[in-house]
Amino acid sequence: VAPYIEADQVLEADLSPDSDVVTYTRLAVGVDASFEGRNSAGGISLRYERRIGEGDGAPDGDLISGIARVSASIVPHTLTVEAGGLAARTNVQGNGAAFISPLADNVGKSNVYAAYAGPSLDAHTGDVDIQGHYLVGYTRLEQSDAAVTGPGAGGVDLFDDSVTQSAELRVG
Repeated sequence: VAPYIEADQVLEADLSPDSDVVTYTRLAVGVDASFEGRNSAGGISLRYERRIGEGDGAPDGDLISGIARVSASIVPHTLTVEAGGLAARTNVQGNGAAFISPLADNVGKSNVYAAYAGPSLDAHTGDVDIQGHYLVGYTRLEQSDAAVTGPGAGGVDLFDDSVTQSAELRVG
């Protein structure tokens, strides 16, 4: 287990065309943890970040994110199950730009959630090796109407959720 604290003073300058300068303080706390046993392993990372703007052009914002993974050997050296997940806040602008760590937590805010799970098989029968893997993943994006298609037009929802599957089998 490794907890941490960060404190940064940031100066951000847009040199062209506006010559805008923004300063803010970034404070973060988090923890990274992992374990490894004979038949299981896992890890997790959690982070909370607070940005405090200084002056009129620097908004305040919060960011929280986490990622985790775990695997367990159901039948040692033969059948393993793995699962993981992610949760993060991102910022999607009307022009399509995306930022994982937004300065402001109200405009273009999007929450991303993802998870995956599946088994892996590694078996040997005589001279035949059998390897198989299957993973199913799910991703969900919660966002306000992020893309504006034209002046005065309403926003368009870009993405809601998806399911992805991957399977592989090798016999030889």
